[in-house]
Amino acid sequence: MLTLEPEFIAPQDGTEKQDCESRATRRWLAAHRPQYAVLQQVYLGDDLFANQPICEAARAVDGHFLFVCSPPRIR
Repeated sequence: MLTLEPEFIAPQDGTEKQDCESRATRRWLAAHRPQYAVLQQVYLGDDLFANQPICEAARAVDGHFLFVCSPPRIR
């Protein structure tokens, strides 16, 4: 396992919307994928990352992913 540098959630120049985890994740993939491509990495994440835009971003950079989420609780 290799820990990589983070992408901080911060207001981005020229955007009107607030930054979020999803945008920061997609930025990180686009910015850092070329330098780590040789590692054929598998991205791990919880239910915060288990959504279509992030899965598509990981696949767009030829990455593999394992994102997990639990079923909703029924009370």
